[in-house]
Amino acid sequence: MQTLYIDRRDTKLDIDRERILVHSPSLPKPLSIAFAYLSSIVISTKTQLHSHVLLACASRGIPGIILDPRTCESHAQYIPPSSKVVHRKIKQFEVLDQDERRLGYAKQLVYAQSIQQFKLIKYWFKTHQIEAKLQEQIIERIKTIITMINACQSLEQLRGLEGASAKIVFYVMSLIAPAWAKFQGRNRRPPKDPINVLLSLSYSLIYAECTRALTAHALDPMLGFYHEPVHGRYSLACDLTERIRCDIEKWVMQLLFNEQLRPVHFASSEQYPCVLNKEGRAIFYPLWERRFQVWKKYIRMNASQWAKTIDQCVPC
Repeated sequence: MQTLYIDRRDTKLDIDRERILVHSPSLPKPLSIAFAYLSSIVISTKTQLHSHVLLACASRGIPGIILDPRTCESHAQYIPPSSKVVHRKIKQFEVLDQDERRLGYAKQLVYAQSIQQFKLIKYWFKTHQIEAKLQEQIIERIKTIITMINACQSLEQLRGLEGASAKIVFYVMSLIAPAWAKFQGRNRRPPKDPINVLLSLSYSLIYAECTRALTAHALDPMLGFYHEPVHGRYSLACDLTERIRCDIEKWVMQLLFNEQLRPVHFASSEQYPCVLNKEGRAIFYPLWERRFQVWKKYIRMNASQWAKTIDQCVPC
């Protein structure tokens, strides 16, 4: 099953029995895709569709994600509700209401992520020339952070360590990024350089899949154990996204190292410092879909494991 990406202006979506029809000025004839082959729909441009298209997708369990084409941030999404039993969500509320247990889960998450970051940095050091002394300093800093995680007494302390390790990763990325990318660290809303554009787009797509996977396993995606619940944010989906951030960062950098995406694939304006242009999107989405098939399995495996953990928890 594949994701349908809509990123051409003035595209129209319609239905013909068990197929979705894509009308676009860039296509010589409408594209016809069977619903049975669709796993999701991602729309990142102005698109015309009627309510019956949304209803048809919803009735078949096909989620829809709408992205802001300029900022690459997720603007809206529809995730079909899970048909599974509700008792797991009730237990999830009970378990995550216990501060000590919640902190324990968060420590496991941040520790696993920090180990991944450590390995990623070591990998980059092997493939890029960086002063040996600077390498040692960076490695020691992230090792220190890893050793401090277990001693954290609160989520605030833990988030401080997680933020510090993330800054180290982005600093290393700034050292090895191509000069034309002008990467100086993480920024967003809107992203100001090509690497941040690709990170924002990738994070948004993964976040949507995490939301879907959690919902499919009858977990409430809004109730996270590491990220605090915030209006309009699926906090547990943010938690699950952390499990794959390092893979995304490595993949995004590889796109530039391999020159699959180059300066010609990005544009800018007064309102938006940097955007992935039409030619860039035509390259990005096929590459993304290929890699996404691997990440999707990993996300669903983690969602399944989290569901089993909730089921096996004994109330304190």
